Amino acid sequence: MNRSKSLILSGLLRGKKSQGRKRVMIMNLLKINDLKCHYLTDVDTIKAVDGISFEIKEGEILGIVGESGSGKTTVAS
Repeated sequence: MNRSKSLILSGLLRGKKSQGRKRVMIMNLLKINDLKCHYLTDVDTIKAVDGISFEIKEGEILGIVGESGSGKTTVAS
C-alpha cells in the first residue's frame, strides 16, 4: 500500500465511495530529506548528523534510538 497517496478506510464519510469504502488522504506532518548537521571545531569538523531522511504522517509516532553521541538530540532539535 502506498501510504503517501491514500489509505482506504471503511466507514469514513470523506472521499469517493468505492463499494462501501472511502478514500482518505494521509498528509505528512513533517518530512526531512538528507538532514546534515556538522559542527566546526578548532581542530576538526564533527558530523553529528550526516544525511538522515524520514517522514511523520498524521497519527504516527517517531522514536529516535541510538548510542550516546549518535546525533539523536541534534535531529530532535
